[in-house]
Amino acid sequence: MLESSEKVAVVLRRLAESLGLGTPAALTQAGESVLVPADADVRVEYERGGGPRELVVRVIRGLAAGAAYLIHTHGDCATRPGASTTCSSTAGS
Repeated sequence: MLESSEKVAVVLRRLAESLGLGTPAALTQAGESVLVPADADVRVEYERGGGPRELVVRVIRGLAAGAAYLIHTHGDCATRPGASTTCSSTAGS
């Protein structure tokens, strides 16, 4: 979770700029670098009910492959549908 409005603004600006240009966005969330492909399904939803009202930015990735996948640099691992998990580590290998 982002700690400040300034950090949220940086992430939203980077995502908006990439969406506008039709290019992938590289974002850092929870200590991991996350790639949002240019063809990701991005939605802004307003949720209201009995509790607090929420404005939610939802990014769904990997629709073309039929399942979501994650690319990150934490531990230099990458997992994709139909592929084995590959990790490289400098410790103990």
